[in-house]
Amino acid sequence: MASVFTIGHSSHEWRQFAAVLGAAEITALADVRSSPSSRYPHFNRAALKARLNAAGIAYLYMGVELGGRPRCGGPVNGADKLCRDAAR
Repeated sequence: MASVFTIGHSSHEWRQFAAVLGAAEITALADVRSSPSSRYPHFNRAALKARLNAAGIAYLYMGVELGGRPRCGGPVNGADKLCRDAAR
């Protein structure tokens, strides 16, 4: 039976993050961030994908399907009508 793990990148250096994935024998990572970018360059979508692939870990972006921010064109807090309607 396959297992599913969760991990947040926090402020880890790449080596720390890769070590955690390696210790858990992770073979694929699904990125569920609505906006796959970070103040830490190695966690931006393209860089993360490249580093994971180099480490033999598959990368799958699923932010559209599973991300937490609504795509209504307005603020996340639901202040405009489109977001309020989308939240119903």
